[in-house]
Amino acid sequence: MEKKDLIRFIATGLVEWYEEGQVSGSLSKMPYQLKRGMNRLCAQMPIPLIINNRIEMIKALSRPIRELGLKEISPAYDDEILIVDGMPSDLCYDLAVDERDAQGSIEQGKIVEIINLLRIHGQQEDYVNIRRFIIENPITTEEKIDEFIRKNTEFNVELRKIYSMIKDFYEDIPYHVKQGDEIRVCRHCGWTIQEKNGVTTCISNHCKAEDAHKNGIIQKVVPSTKRLKQGAMRYLCFPGQPELALMKKLRKKKGLQVELWPYFDKYDIEVTFANEKWALDIKDYANPYHLIEKVTYFEPSVCSCSFIVIPKRRTRFHKGYKKILRAEKPIGFEFIGEDELINMINKKVKQ
Repeated sequence: MEKKDLIRFIATGLVEWYEEGQVSGSLSKMPYQLKRGMNRLCAQMPIPLIINNRIEMIKALSRPIRELGLKEISPAYDDEILIVDGMPSDLCYDLAVDERDAQGSIEQGKIVEIINLLRIHGQQEDYVNIRRFIIENPITTEEKIDEFIRKNTEFNVELRKIYSMIKDFYEDIPYHVKQGDEIRVCRHCGWTIQEKNGVTTCISNHCKAEDAHKNGIIQKVVPSTKRLKQGAMRYLCFPGQPELALMKKLRKKKGLQVELWPYFDKYDIEVTFANEKWALDIKDYANPYHLIEKVTYFEPSVCSCSFIVIPKRRTRFHKGYKKILRAEKPIGFEFIGEDELINMINKKVKQ
């Protein structure tokens, strides 16, 4: 097994272990990928690594990758860490999406099913409605979900069935994140915050970087309160938040027509000027080298310009992100930071 494949195996196994809630269990309950990956890792380290329990494994994987005897993979990964504060890092989730090869997760597979059904029984607008609801409501109630379904489907039975699939993305608020009849909500992503052994965690390392989870918003809960399941939050809501934010910024500008997830999510945003169209696809990758590796083509035929847009939250905390991307010269599209894109659009509108 090549060292890069080894990292992917471990990352995928960690995410699965964490999502299944087995992290507090014994090593015997580890997913196959994690068990196989850890066995290979321990065997090939310069000084053989012996893992006797869960705590020792988490401690080992909380070190930079270069300290695990894997620095030959790529300098891009040397300082990356697979576990941060006891939970999989953003890089872990990025790699897990690749390895699972099911458009990221079961939840994204459900979105594909919704798209296919809407092509027959619905419209583009219905897809945007469903996707926006998920992104804008990481925490909601049964009543709000039912009202959303009723308002958008009226007497259309088939469409109601499709809209009702949104319920599969939600779950009851877990007992371990409640404090009586209250929960703490992250100021950055809007999901539940949990505390374990004095450490507060959320869905992403980025929430920690923003310190958004330290002083979370206190919110009352009722029996009908729901939150997005972890997979839906991680793979649909969290990466969708910068997409919505950029769309709202662009729609404030005069002289633009801005469409969200056109052609049933062929890409994220289509911007129409007086005489041309631009295609924008927002990519929220923790590691710029990983983004370069994964995105090699983006050139929708209906648009004159195509941009892979990096959310501001990534370039803000990774000062070298833009410089790394500028060194690339992809054919047919351009990597661009969110702020640079907005400046470019402002100049275009004024012409």
